[in-house]
Amino acid sequence: MKKSILLVLAISFSTLSFGQNFKDFLEVQSSALKTEKKALVTQVMNFTEEESKVFWPLYNEFQTKLGELNQQRFELIVQYAENFDSLTSDMAVKLMSENLKIKEEMAHLDKKYFKKFEKILEPKRAVKYFQVELDIQLAVNGQLAQVLPFVE
Repeated sequence: MKKSILLVLAISFSTLSFGQNFKDFLEVQSSALKTEKKALVTQVMNFTEEESKVFWPLYNEFQTKLGELNQQRFELIVQYAENFDSLTSDMAVKLMSENLKIKEEMAHLDKKYFKKFEKILEPKRAVKYFQVELDIQLAVNGQLAQVLPFVE
């Protein structure tokens, strides 16, 4: 399953040229990733029925909040793509500042929700879940790094 997520990302990002409409592309990819992600979490975590009952509501809550931050991040990427040819130093600094703020908010969200997951799952199981989240995030970031050009 993990390989299938990586394959989906690799294929979709490899067909993307930088000038295409990032917003539409990212929305489609986000939807596909949500489905694949849930399947991967299910497979890796191999929940008992009892764990499943308490995990999925908290997972959905966490994903909603994480999704809001990812949406902000993707909007920054779209801004970067739309303004790449005319990017000013001030605009670049603004985009970077906003990106750093989002990364801080994501770290805060992870910290807050790790404590919640740790309460409903055995701590090592909570760590395992966050490993899955990190692996997916790293895969997405790696694919984005391949298609986003450096600032000139």
